[in-house]
Amino acid sequence: MRRQRHDFEPAKLIAGLVLLTAAALYAAAATGDLPLPYWWLLPLCVALGLALAGLVAAVTYAAGRTRRRLADAAATHDPIPPPDTLPAMPMDQLRGEYNRLGTDEARSGPGDQPRDGQG
Repeated sequence: MRRQRHDFEPAKLIAGLVLLTAAALYAAAATGDLPLPYWWLLPLCVALGLALAGLVAAVTYAAGRTRRRLADAAATHDPIPPPDTLPAMPMDQLRGEYNRLGTDEARSGPGDQPRDGQG
C-alpha cells in the first residue's frame, strides 16, 4: 500500500490557480491585449479568489473532521452482540405477562365499568 506524503488541500490549489490567473490577467492588461483597466484586476481577482479558497478550506476541514469523528467512533465502539446471546431483560418478563393477560376479560379494568347504571 502506498503511503501519502501529504494531505491533499484543495484550498491551496484554488488559491494558486487564482493567483496565476490574476498574474496572467495583469500581464495581458499591461501589454494592452486586454482592454480592461489593470488597477481593478488584481484586487478583484485576488479578493474573490481568496474568499473562494477560504470557503473551500472551511468545507474541506469540516468534511475531514466529520470523517475523523466517524472513524474514531467506529473504532471505539464494540459491535452489537447477536440477540440470542443477550441476557433476559425485564421487558421480556412484562411481555410474557401481557401475553398471558391477552383476553378481553383481563383487559377490562375498574375504569371500563359503566357509570350510574348506564350501558
